Amino acid sequence: MHKPAGEALIIISRKFFGLIDGTRLKTKLLNRHKYLCGKLDSPLAFIEHLSPPSNFDIDNERDAPALVAVFNPTEFTREKNGKYKGVPHHRVVSFVEATSKRQGGGRAQAASYAYRHLQARPDHPMVYCLVIKPQWYQVLLSSPSGIVASAQTSWDNLDLLLAYVYSHYDPRDDHFLDDDTLRWIAPAVPKAAPSWEITFQGKVYEGDVIFRGKPWGRRTTVFRATKSVGQFIFKEQYRHEKRRFKEEEVLEHIHADGDIPGVVRLKAWENVHTGGKLLHIGSGDGIRTKRRLAFYDDGEHLRNAKSVNDLLKAIYDVLEVHRTIYLRRHVLHRDMSLYNILIYPRWANVEGRNVSKDTPPFIKDVLDEFLRPLEDRTADCLMIDTDNAAILDTKNVDEDSDLLHRTGTPMYIARSVCLGRLQRNMLSLTGVAMPTLTDEAKRLYVKAYGQHRYDQFTDKNPDTFRGGKPPKRWPNPLPPFVHRPCHDAESIFWTMLAALLRVQPKSAALEPYAHPLVAELWATLYAHKIPDKPQFYRDNRNALLMTVDEDWVDYFFPEMRDVALLLFDISRHIAPEYELWTPKPPDDHLHEAMQRLILQYLVDHRDQPIPLDPDNLRPTGTEARPFEDKNKTEDTVMSTQDPDNGTCGTGSGPSAQKTSSSKAKRTRTSSSKSPVVRHTGERTSATSKSATLIVVDPKRKRASTTSPGGRRSKRIKAMSDSVIIEDCEKHED
Repeated sequence: MHKPAGEALIIISRKFFGLIDGTRLKTKLLNRHKYLCGKLDSPLAFIEHLSPPSNFDIDNERDAPALVAVFNPTEFTREKNGKYKGVPHHRVVSFVEATSKRQGGGRAQAASYAYRHLQARPDHPMVYCLVIKPQWYQVLLSSPSGIVASAQTSWDNLDLLLAYVYSHYDPRDDHFLDDDTLRWIAPAVPKAAPSWEITFQGKVYEGDVIFRGKPWGRRTTVFRATKSVGQFIFKEQYRHEKRRFKEEEVLEHIHADGDIPGVVRLKAWENVHTGGKLLHIGSGDGIRTKRRLAFYDDGEHLRNAKSVNDLLKAIYDVLEVHRTIYLRRHVLHRDMSLYNILIYPRWANVEGRNVSKDTPPFIKDVLDEFLRPLEDRTADCLMIDTDNAAILDTKNVDEDSDLLHRTGTPMYIARSVCLGRLQRNMLSLTGVAMPTLTDEAKRLYVKAYGQHRYDQFTDKNPDTFRGGKPPKRWPNPLPPFVHRPCHDAESIFWTMLAALLRVQPKSAALEPYAHPLVAELWATLYAHKIPDKPQFYRDNRNALLMTVDEDWVDYFFPEMRDVALLLFDISRHIAPEYELWTPKPPDDHLHEAMQRLILQYLVDHRDQPIPLDPDNLRPTGTEARPFEDKNKTEDTVMSTQDPDNGTCGTGSGPSAQKTSSSKAKRTRTSSSKSPVVRHTGERTSATSKSATLIVVDPKRKRASTTSPGGRRSKRIKAMSDSVIIEDCEKHED
């Protein structure tokens, strides 16, 4: 039924094209589709398509729609059977899924097309889809607010079908089908993803996409603009304006008294306007405004480390940076993960910016026994993505509410944060002493930081550990959970483990398949989730923290035996629940313990860096759903080479917030898994009344209604019934 459906839609499209030809509506259409170069002689065509749309850097793309809507179809190759193949995503306007009576509904498949299309087309804030069955048809509209669907409409009522086609020529004022601040540039290489022109503060930059988030929710997209004057990172999101803290405000606060190396710096930001109007989607409390931020600095993914020592130096410095912005600038990041810690930072030289006097010595200063001048001091890491950070020294901060959110990335979130309650294990009752450094390591430490810092964490009382005292028995009831700096330090540990578990030493043979123990451990880490009902969930990572040293050794190559023992030593400091201690240790005690152990390792292994092969990752048994994709914090930016895409995992999205209740242009993309769609409502006939538009926010799971709005026209005015999307981003904000 594909062919007759396409022919019928083209007939309708031709009629509407004739109505707008020579009018201002055609001028507006040409302005929205700049690739037409101001000329269009034929209507929007609905063509049969044999394959997924091309020119999208997803290797496992399988979604092949029945029909795609395009302008100027004669520019594409047509097969002998009259069907088309390989039409690029950047030329597709809409999708049609046509199925027979015996086949399934088609809504889920259409939603999947929309999901992937919005990832491929950052210039499309919204996209329409059409589902056709012999007995009914239905229109879907996908946007960052989720998906809305019309009623299943009988074929004796064609009003909605006409509106679907006409709306591509003249969309509703609040249906933003195009963002005119983005324009794709056709790739020079066949089937490659396009480059993009980004208009920011009146200037045009050219660059490539380096990250695509999930299209429902904040829908983060990140570009690296390198083909313009200077290099910038652009990050855009559809964001609720009622968010407690905003990334641009957090970064401005961190660097207010001078730049702190190791934390990405903001150049500027703006709300996006298209067609002279503010680009916002949704209604009421669910309105999302598109905001674009420009950053000066970027770096590379931790998996690109050239040696184990390089990776450990980055971890050391991110701990130093994290404790500095907490102690000096009173900012708690709350989402440390493999995506938010970059290695080999490219720190832009920006005239007129001063360096903060609070800038600490970094690992290079310690090991080289030379404190560089502040203006020359750089970190071996770059901390990014402060979307979920909290500024704690503002008058409006209430720790009893602002720090109760279970915020983080599932694979890396601290155990207490994950469940919104304090943990109980035996090490919480017995305690673990602060590590001591050997003579050489201590000498380097004291020369860089001073004896006072070292003594601050030295216990003079045999009953205390790092200044805190464990309880003799469990408090009843347990104190309430509050997000603390030690929880972020724990997230850095899980990040460190995930990175080290995947690296491939150059001296080690490539494994043809995952080692059983590695596969088991990775499955535990990868499957970890932030549960909706934490009272029924047990964090399996607790068992790993009780593992003995030789069991840790079994997870790693022989060359990395001492690395495994380092992780074991750190794990003993991660395990206790320090919030149960009275008095509590200093806020940065866990940072100190981890840094001392890493420093000791680096001093002992100066001449054993363990060179790595960044082009090969150790297999884990999840290669069909690679490495980190499920757990990507959706808003992470600025990695030079990004991990493969894969399947979205169970539970919350890459970045979640719940209350305690080939190397060429590889792009990170969140979730290749088709969305799960559930239809609600009954089929309507031609005589049924049209309901108002139901907007379902994937996060809020609460419907809100809007009036059709605008003047009377042939455009889509309202849809009835709703499609609820249960995807991995439902708790993103």
